[in-house]
Amino acid sequence: QQLALTQWGADYFDPNSNAEAFCSNPDNTDAAKSRTLAWRCSWQDKSISDLSTKALKESDPATRIKLYEELQTRHMENSPFIIMLQPTNTAACRNVISGVALTVMNTSPYEKVVKA
Repeated sequence: QQLALTQWGADYFDPNSNAEAFCSNPDNTDAAKSRTLAWRCSWQDKSISDLSTKALKESDPATRIKLYEELQTRHMENSPFIIMLQPTNTAACRNVISGVALTVMNTSPYEKVVKA
């Protein structure tokens, strides 16, 4: 058995960024075109992989949320991944600076930052 302690961040602001990486593994062979994290761990659950694709293609926002909630629950119960920690970011600014924002995508958009 092996253990890897790593960090991960979404590539884009949509649940599919993580769902595809952690859940999708339609081809577990060495010839696979998509080598997701699930593939790298040689973990394959067709029903979870299919649910990930279904959620990606769903156009109704409320239904899509329910599909991703189901996917998250089933993934936590069945996958080899354990999501342990969530990072937090902190920014300190002088009182003459305004418009500083930290985002969930680990970016700092500076276009609204103003120095009085």
